[in-house]
Amino acid sequence: MIHKISEFGLEDFTRQIGKLTKKAEKLGLDTVGFTILNDEIISHETLAGKTIGIRYFTVEIFGVSPKLAGWTFVAKIEHGENGNIVFSMSEDTKIEDYRETENQCDHCNISRFRVNTYVIRHENGDYKQVGSTCLVDFMGHPDAEKIAEFYASDWFTTSSEDDFDEDKMGDLGSGKFSFPVVDFVGWTMKTVEKWGWVSVANSGMNHPATKNVAFDLMLDKDSGKLTDEEKTNAENLIAKCVKILESKSKLSDYEWNLLTLIKRDFIRYNHTGFVASVVSFYNRAIEKIVVAENGEKIVSEHIGTVGEKVFNLPLEVVFYTSLEGMYGTTHLYKFADGSGNKITWFTSNDQSLEVGDSLVVKVATIKKHDTYNGEKQTIITRAKIA
Repeated sequence: MIHKISEFGLEDFTRQIGKLTKKAEKLGLDTVGFTILNDEIISHETLAGKTIGIRYFTVEIFGVSPKLAGWTFVAKIEHGENGNIVFSMSEDTKIEDYRETENQCDHCNISRFRVNTYVIRHENGDYKQVGSTCLVDFMGHPDAEKIAEFYASDWFTTSSEDDFDEDKMGDLGSGKFSFPVVDFVGWTMKTVEKWGWVSVANSGMNHPATKNVAFDLMLDKDSGKLTDEEKTNAENLIAKCVKILESKSKLSDYEWNLLTLIKRDFIRYNHTGFVASVVSFYNRAIEKIVVAENGEKIVSEHIGTVGEKVFNLPLEVVFYTSLEGMYGTTHLYKFADGSGNKITWFTSNDQSLEVGDSLVVKVATIKKHDTYNGEKQTIITRAKIA
């Protein structure tokens, strides 16, 4: 049978089916298990009237439960040349009668080749020798289907708006909840419009990061809901960014990830930083389009003089990765200034910067003027961020 189980129940469900599987293996029965056919995110509303998504998995049960209804498992018989091998599960002397029996099934009486048959004894004293396929007719409850029904029930993961309570379901940032992309982009746009963009690196107690403010507002019952106009604006922004990204012949890792995420209906908390950056990405893209339409080409040039210091550089993070080496982890940051010049910094310290973050480098030393993929870049060292 087919069942739909939420991500909250899947772990426990898998563990319970695993217990049945071990019991079936011990008795020499067919494996009990399940197959995940597909998964989908289904919308729910919290008591605060906010929309969140929960992932559900469609599972199909296979195999049979090893618990016999009214019957006791007595022995497994392996048929082969020179006689049978009998694996007895009890001291029942009746088993001796099956040492030379044919591989028959007393239940279906169908004559076909069987490697194994099984001997079961009813509580009234009757015995049967059956094949593995017919053994299911003697199964009782609880079985795998009953376990699946329990974890698929509303009792375990409610779908009622009145019952849905984030305190009951756990921390919304735990990773098991998803959130509508359009809603989050809408709240990010409102946050940036009111307070401006604040990166994680430049955030503090009095100036929280934009992605965190937008996330809190999206779920706060006192913040209300986005208006139809605000939702439409968010949808339009996403559509424009998708169009810009899909028109490019080559995408950076950041651009690929951003495009993938904003095309989804739901995202998880760990993706909010990426998706929040869609606002600044769009603004940068529009600036480049305007420059291109005016016939100007943005060309990266070297800045400063090798060996000398530069001060108070306003930059934006355009790329980040970490590299493992003999002496530990090196963090590679690439920046762009307001003129499109590219600056690269290798540092052993994680600066907690994300792509799209804006910052000011108070002081840095020009280490090298280099060229990468035909584009000039300036490599800095001993940088200090404001």
